[in-house]
Amino acid sequence: MTTAATQSSVAAIEDRIQHRDYQAALELIRQETSLDKSCVVGRDRLALDVMTGECLAFLGRQREAVTICRKAAHALRRGDDHALFASACFSLGVADYFLGNIDEATENVNLALFSFKRVGDAAGIVRSMNWLGNIAFYRSDYRRALASYQGCAEYARKHRLQRWVAVARDNMARAYFLTGDFRKARAVFRGNRKIYVDEGDHLDELRYDLSVPYIDIQERRFKHAEMLLEQVRDAACSGSYPREQGVWCEYMGELHLAQGHTTEAVEYLEQAIAIGAASGSDESLLGQSHRLLAETRLVQGNLDESLAECERALVPIRKVGERFEEGVVFRILGEVHARRRETGEAITAFRQSIGILQMIGARLEWGKSCLAAGRCTLFSDRERLGFLFEAERLLGEVGVGYWIEQTRAALEAILTKDLPAPAQIANIRSVEQPEIVTMDAETRKTLRMAWCWAKQDMAILITGETGTGKDLLAHTIHLVSPRRDRPFVSIDLNNIPEPLWESELFGYRRGTFTGASEERPGLLEGAEGGTVFLNEIGNLPLQVQAKLLEFLDTRRIRALGDTRTRALDVRFIAATNTDLQEAVNANLFRPDLYFRLGQATLQLRPLRERREDILPLLRHFLADRAMTEDDLRRLPEEPWMQRAQQEPWPGNIRQLQNFVWQLVSLAGPQLSADTSTWANCLMDHLHKVRSDNGHDVAPNPRRDMLIEALARHHWNQRAAARELDISEAGVRVLMHRWDVRRPDEDASKIAA
Repeated sequence: MTTAATQSSVAAIEDRIQHRDYQAALELIRQETSLDKSCVVGRDRLALDVMTGECLAFLGRQREAVTICRKAAHALRRGDDHALFASACFSLGVADYFLGNIDEATENVNLALFSFKRVGDAAGIVRSMNWLGNIAFYRSDYRRALASYQGCAEYARKHRLQRWVAVARDNMARAYFLTGDFRKARAVFRGNRKIYVDEGDHLDELRYDLSVPYIDIQERRFKHAEMLLEQVRDAACSGSYPREQGVWCEYMGELHLAQGHTTEAVEYLEQAIAIGAASGSDESLLGQSHRLLAETRLVQGNLDESLAECERALVPIRKVGERFEEGVVFRILGEVHARRRETGEAITAFRQSIGILQMIGARLEWGKSCLAAGRCTLFSDRERLGFLFEAERLLGEVGVGYWIEQTRAALEAILTKDLPAPAQIANIRSVEQPEIVTMDAETRKTLRMAWCWAKQDMAILITGETGTGKDLLAHTIHLVSPRRDRPFVSIDLNNIPEPLWESELFGYRRGTFTGASEERPGLLEGAEGGTVFLNEIGNLPLQVQAKLLEFLDTRRIRALGDTRTRALDVRFIAATNTDLQEAVNANLFRPDLYFRLGQATLQLRPLRERREDILPLLRHFLADRAMTEDDLRRLPEEPWMQRAQQEPWPGNIRQLQNFVWQLVSLAGPQLSADTSTWANCLMDHLHKVRSDNGHDVAPNPRRDMLIEALARHHWNQRAAARELDISEAGVRVLMHRWDVRRPDEDASKIAA
C-alpha cells in the first residue's frame, strides 16, 4: 500500500471516530492491518495503534486499550510528533479513567493537554479540558469540574467547535444537578440536543437523551422519565454503545425503585451489573448499580443482601474515587445497621454519609441523608431535630416537593411525640406570665419546637419583629423547662447604656474603673441555675460577643478586672428583631456566635401574616380588661371586628394590645355603639399613620413601653414616670418626641 493510500484510509478512520462510530472505525483498522504489515510502518502504524486504543477505550475494552496506547506513547515520547503523542496520551487517560486508575488518568490527560497546546490543536485541547472536568466530577470535586467545563465551553465557543460547547454544557448541567441546582441544570441543557443532531453525533445525542430522564427521576417526574427512556431503548440497546446500554439499564432500575417496583428494579440493575462486569472495565457503572441494588434490597427488607451489595459497591467506588456514591452507600449502611439496632455502626455510618456529602456540596443527597438520620430513633430527639431541620433547609433549596413533605412529616412526628394537645401548648399559663394565644398553624409548630427544646439544655435564638412576643416565648420555655423553679433573668439591651453592657452582664471587681468602689456581680450570675434571656443580642459590640461566645462554650464567666473565671450554670436564650446573617456579612456580628446560637432557632411570624390570630388575641386582651363572656361571644359579629380581621394589621401583638387598652379607656369594657365608633376611629388612625409613612410603622419598643406604662396608670404621667424611673418632665418630652397622645384626645381629633 502506498503512503497516499494509507493517509486516505487514516482520514476515513478519523472521520468514523469523530462521529463516535467506533465499531466501524475498528473494522476499517482491521482491513488496513490485515494486509501486508510491511506496507503500514512508522508513523502510519503508530497512528493506527493510537486510533485502535481510542476505539477500544470507548467500546469497553479498556485493558486492551491501555496495552496498545502505552506502547505507542512510549514510542512517541522521545520524538517530535507531538500531535500523535498527545492523542496516545489522551486515549490512555480515557482508558485509565474507565478502569478507575484516576491518578494515572489525570497525569495522562494533562500530558495530552500540554502536547495539544504545543501544536495548537483546538479540538484536542477542548477534549482534554472536558476529560479533566470528568475526572474532577467523579472525584466529586464539583467546583473544579465546573471550572474545567466552563473553560472548555468558552474555548470551544472561541474556536467555533459547537459540538464541544454542547458537551461541556451537558457536563456542567450534571455538576449543577448533583449540587442540587436543578434550575441551572435544565437551563444549560436547553438547545444542546439540536447541536448533536446537526453535527451527526449519535453518541452524545444518546447521552443527552439519557441525562434528561435521569433528572426527571430525581425530581420524581416518573411518567415523563419512563416515556423518554422508552424512546431511547432501541438506540441504547443496539449493541453499538455497551456502556450507554448499561447506563440505560441502571436508570430503568432506579426509576422502578423510586416507584416502589422492587422486582423490576432488581432485574434491570442486575443487567447493568452484568454489562459492566462483561467488559471488566466500567468501575463507575458497577459501583452505581451495586449501590442501587443495595438500596433495593433494603426496601425489600433483605438486610444481609443489602449489606453485601454495599460492600460490593464500595470496591469500584473507592477505586474510582467517587465520593458522591460513597456518601450515599454510607447512608444505606446506616439504615441497615439501624434496622438491626446496631447503634454504634448506624450512628457512625450516618455521620460519615452526611460528612462526605456536605464536604462535596451534594445538597439533594446530603438532605436525604439528614432525613434518614433524623428518622433514626437511635439518635436523641435533639440530634434528630437538628438533622431534620438541616434536611428541611437543604431539600427546600433543592425544591423537590416529595422530599420536603417527607421531612416535614418526620418533624411533625417528633414534635408531637409525648407532647400535650395543641390547645394546651397554645395556652401555657402561669401566675407570672400571660398565656400564648394562637390559631396559626406555623406558630403552633414553632410552639411545639419550643416545648421540645425546653426539655433540652441548649441555647435558643428567637427571631421576629418587635412586638411578636419573643420575650413571652422565652419565659414560656423557662416555665416548661426543668429549670422552672430557678430564676428567669430578662436582660433588655435597650435599657442599658452601651458603655455599661460588659460590666452589667459579667460584673466587675473593685477598682476596675473610676467609681467601682465595690465588687458587683453581673446580671448573668443572678440567673444561677435558671435561665438568662438576652433581648436584642444583635446590638452587642464584637468585644462583648467574644466574651459571650466564650461563656457559651465553657460555661464560665470572667468579671471585668478579674483574672479568674468561675463556673456558671444557666440556660441561655437570645432574641433579635434584626437579620443576624446580614450583620455577619457586614462584620457586625461574629459568625461563630451566630452559628452557635443558630443550632436551635425559633421564628415568630408578624401579625399581618397571622390574620386568624386577630380575633383570639382581641378576645384574650378584652377578657383581661373585664369584658363579659356574653360580649366576648358576640365579638365576631361586630363590623369593626370583621374589619380588623380583613385588613392587614399595622404592627404586631403589642400594638394590638395597646389598641385594646385605648379602646377600653374610651368606650368601656362593654360592647356598645361607642365601642364600634371608637374602634373604627382608632383603626383609621393606625392605618393613616401607616399610609403616611408609606410602610408599616417602624418598631419602637421604647415608645410601646411608654404607652403601656401610661395606659396602666390611666394616663397619669406622674405614676408612669415613677414606674419608668424617669422624671415627669421626661415623660412629657418622650410623648412629644414620639407623638404619643392620650386616647380620648387623639380620638376626638380623629372624630372631628
